[in-house]
Amino acid sequence: MSKKEFMDQLREGLDGNVSYEKYCETIEYYESYFRRKLAEGKTEEEIVAELGSGRLIAKTIVDTAGADRTEQSYTYTETTGGRRGSVSRDGEDAPKGWHVKMDENGNTSVCFGKLDFSTTLGKVVIGIGLILLLALIVLLVVIGVKILVYVIIPVAAILFIVNLIISLIDNHRM
Repeated sequence: MSKKEFMDQLREGLDGNVSYEKYCETIEYYESYFRRKLAEGKTEEEIVAELGSGRLIAKTIVDTAGADRTEQSYTYTETTGGRRGSVSRDGEDAPKGWHVKMDENGNTSVCFGKLDFSTTLGKVVIGIGLILLLALIVLLVVIGVKILVYVIIPVAAILFIVNLIISLIDNHRM
């Protein structure tokens, strides 16, 4: 098992089952644990074998946290290289840019800043965006047709007539 799989299991087991502070504290602890052990020369597989199951660790933490449980959802972003980005609770400042939001039930949705595209507002924004995109395409087609009709065809016709006249004059001289 890889570090990513272990951390995904740990996040999944903790998400919505412990307080936000405990969630962040635990994730940061295991991230730094992996960093320390990798610096000592161990491989990810050796570290994961040493730790065991991320699900079992999460269950143990949830069981010991007990009364500390609060219903919250967390937002975290996937960055390049498979590393996680920022983690925040719903209602706090959302990460900037595109990110994936996960609620307490494990449902995910695509967001941009604070705008969640799975909400009614998000769907309206998508609809308006699609309408504007369609309008832009229609506008470009109309402009293209007008350029064709009012510029390209007349210029081609004039060039054709000029060439015809030149060829008639040249044929007439011979």
